[in-house]
Amino acid sequence: MKSDLRILSFGGSLGDQIIIEIVPHRENLRHNVVYAIKNSLHHEDLAMGKTSHMFTIPLRWANSIRDSVKGMLTIVLSSYDNDSGEYIGSSEITLPINVPIDVKPFIDAVEITPINSGSAEGYMHFIQGISKLRAKISARGNMGSTVSNISVIVDGITYKGQEIISQYLLSSGESIITVKVTDSRGRVESLSQSINIINYAMPSIKELLIKRCDDDGTDNNAGQYIKITAHYSMSHIVGCGDISLKLSYKEYGASEYLSLGDYTPDTIYGSFDPNKSYYIKFLLDDGINATEHEAIVSSSNLSLNISKTGNGVGIGCLAQRENAVEIAPNWELYMKGKSFLDCIYPLGAIYISRNGTSPQSLFGGTWQAIEARFLLASNGNYPAGSTGGSFSHALKINEMPRHRHVGNSLYEGSSSSYGQHTGQFVSKVWKTAYGVQDISSYTGDGDAHNITPPYYSVYMWERIA
Repeated sequence: MKSDLRILSFGGSLGDQIIIEIVPHRENLRHNVVYAIKNSLHHEDLAMGKTSHMFTIPLRWANSIRDSVKGMLTIVLSSYDNDSGEYIGSSEITLPINVPIDVKPFIDAVEITPINSGSAEGYMHFIQGISKLRAKISARGNMGSTVSNISVIVDGITYKGQEIISQYLLSSGESIITVKVTDSRGRVESLSQSINIINYAMPSIKELLIKRCDDDGTDNNAGQYIKITAHYSMSHIVGCGDISLKLSYKEYGASEYLSLGDYTPDTIYGSFDPNKSYYIKFLLDDGINATEHEAIVSSSNLSLNISKTGNGVGIGCLAQRENAVEIAPNWELYMKGKSFLDCIYPLGAIYISRNGTSPQSLFGGTWQAIEARFLLASNGNYPAGSTGGSFSHALKINEMPRHRHVGNSLYEGSSSSYGQHTGQFVSKVWKTAYGVQDISSYTGDGDAHNITPPYYSVYMWERIA
């Protein structure tokens, strides 16, 4: 009669030690024991009379469990007559065995570089709103597993692939780039690197004030000179070109601008005929981007002027256009008792343009920039002026579609002895007298996904005063 096989001790994972008990039912027997996980196995002849055996399950046997964190360990005890060598029979036990949690994929290298274009091309630093990020990932599986997914999280947006290029980086300061590698077992290894993003904003001309004056700077609406006051903002990234503030002018009706030179505060420019109007153009270039603003120097102030043909009217200035009404720049138009600005852009109005020139320099008033926001029509749930939303979102359990996972039967058969417990393994569930343990493997990373709709980026301001 064959000997019985029992488990005395086992930790349940690769790399753990297992102790079996051999219970013979007759004398003069010798035994052979085999431990196996698929094509990984170890067999050993046992001396006659030996009633136990200890073996450490090799960690390298994980190579036989490539696509799961759990496998099945089979132990076969064969009994032989010691004198004749006759085979008597075998006892067999199959047990679930885990791949240790520290067996995860490897991230060998992460290469992160900026992508800059235009004047900043070749500049090896990250610039807010100008740079994109390129990431190259070198990764591999561990002990038989293969890499199934690589994700890179940049500015809250998840990108997939071994090499990715991000959208433009909109944040500034320190930014954490997280790389996640998932293998065929569903195990995840993560690595984070920080980058510094240089603060940058597009050059903006907030206000351009031009007045006629005398050569000493005294205000004079009929003066032949002008003084210019410019309020602007700009960033300068060292190594990305030079700052340039240029002025040019042209007489009304002329086709080409002529240079007035560099802009410097408190400089008097001349001369400008008091009987003519001129366009003044201010060009602001920070070495990466440029913006320009145009203003008018009107002719000498007149309350009302009719053109020689009778088809043009000038209010506060000479009439220089046909079939048009011209108003001097330092005059203000009122309608229904309100300024023209308050009629077309009252407090709370939104101004939208693809040009970065502030409406404050175009119309006056005080405006506040709105950045990285979509507009939403208000109702009771979303009152005007409220904010919210995000560019990415990680699904919660209650947001997932209702679903279930159905597994295939891995093992089914008669119950077997495992220490002092008995049970059977059916449809990825180990049933024992002490309850049910689900041993199906996990999947999914839980990363936030990008929920940004297709967009066309513009500048926006809200009038606040």
